[in-house]
Amino acid sequence: MISRSFADVAVNSVPPWLSAASAVVEEVSTPTRVQVAPVSLSVFLVGNVQQGWEIIQPLLVRIEPGDDGAYVASDDISVVYGVSRTPSDAVRDYLSALIEYYRLLEQKARIREEDRPAFHRLSLYLRPLEGARLYAAQTA
Repeated sequence: MISRSFADVAVNSVPPWLSAASAVVEEVSTPTRVQVAPVSLSVFLVGNVQQGWEIIQPLLVRIEPGDDGAYVASDDISVVYGVSRTPSDAVRDYLSALIEYYRLLEQKARIREEDRPAFHRLSLYLRPLEGARLYAAQTA
């Protein structure tokens, strides 16, 4: 009688289909070159986003890798975008540009009828906090 340990039985009784599958996995899992592509992200922004400014309803911001290794943050409600080497810095740049765009549109909407719809759409998402608005009025 031949005595075999449990390990011998487990190793030596591998079904043929599993042996073939593990050979394929071994071949696929050892590539000669691996290249990891940056990932696109989407985040919702809401609440206080920068000093004196708040997003009053969730705003979807897409963060996508650019061709040069930078990230680009943008939305569907404006023509604004932000660019930086990291996703979080791209969002910060985007928010700065969005606030600047708000200020520009606010001034233009007072003068030009055609700028009012864009300003109205943006003001549904972004607004200065009351203290910031009072300060801006005092310094203008």
